[in-house]
Amino acid sequence: MACGRSNSEIAERLHISVETVKTHVRQLLVRMGARNRTELATIYQRSR
Repeated sequence: MACGRSNSEIAERLHISVETVKTHVRQLLVRMGARNRTELATIYQRSR
């Protein structure tokens, strides 16, 4: 996600369904308190 990949690209690389990716992204957004994928990626980059 931090590399700008779409849900379908992530699903293909991980051999999982797009719906599974969406679920994981949604859970990450809630857990990290992010409003969107961009904010989530920013939080990730700052924590490294």
